[in-house]
Amino acid sequence: MIAFEVSLNGKVVCTAGVKDFGVLTAILSWVRRRSDNARDGKTIEEELTFEVGGLDNQNPNLSEHLKWLSKALHLGDVVSIHIVDRDAVTPPKSRKRDDPKKIAKAKRRYHERLKRELESNG
Repeated sequence: MIAFEVSLNGKVVCTAGVKDFGVLTAILSWVRRRSDNARDGKTIEEELTFEVGGLDNQNPNLSEHLKWLSKALHLGDVVSIHIVDRDAVTPPKSRKRDDPKKIAKAKRRYHERLKRELESNG
């Protein structure tokens, strides 16, 4: 299977992969919020994070969200991703199944919100 061999500062931290059907992601993010958007309304917030995750969609009715890594980074850190073909990968640290009832409820809320928005715009 296609997999991401992820290294942080020269050390392999995980090899992430999903068999057959799914999604594999590696997201490196930097965020700085202006003080008017800060949670406490006073300070500037800054985040530098790295996440490796995915979606196991072997059974489309029972999709599972996977997470291998969620880490705060610092200036000078080196992140590397080697795309490899592996028979086995590191087990994810967490697996979370979609709840069909919650998904249906979220779709209804979205439908109602979109309906109100479209009606108000003519």
